[in-house]
Formats: sequence, structure tokens, C-alpha cells
Amino acid sequence: MSGIVLPALDTALDCSVAPGYSALGYWLMSSVLARAAASRFAVSMYLLPVVGVTVAWIVLGDRPYARHLAGGALILSAVWISERAASRVPRPA
Repeated sequence: MSGIVLPALDTALDCSVAPGYSALGYWLMSSVLARAAASRFAVSMYLLPVVGVTVAWIVLGDRPYARHLAGGALILSAVWISERAASRVPRPA
């Protein structure tokens, strides 16, 4: 009987906590977008997979494979190139 109660409790907790975390994520994204330029925000969204793999490695001990490191390097180089190119564009007066 106890095997049935714990999964049900776990599912109930997941269903009650997950919407709060989703709402927090959307609120953080909208507050950053309100303060930053949309182009800079869009480029920073490409960093989410890199952050996700890094957090999984640190918090969960989930070691990344070579393909994760290659993808992260590709993403970081693309963001660096994009930010470098954006800094060269003259701003209107």
C-alpha cells in the first residue's frame, strides 16, 4: 500500500510546483526583455543549452559527452561572433 501512496504524492507535488517554476521562468524572461534590447536577448537565449548542460554537470553529476562539449563550443563561438559583429554596427544618433 505504501508503494502506491508515495508515487501519487510525488506526482501531486510535481503538478503543484511545476506551474510556479514555469511562471517564474516566463516572468524572468519578460523582465529581462523589458530591460534589454531584443537582439541581445535573442542571442543570449542561445546560451540556454550551455547553461543546462553545465548545471546538470555541477548539480546532478551528469558528465557531458564530447558531442555536448562540441555543441557548447559551437554555440559559444556563434554568440561571440554575433556580439562582436553587433558591436561594430554604428548606432543611430
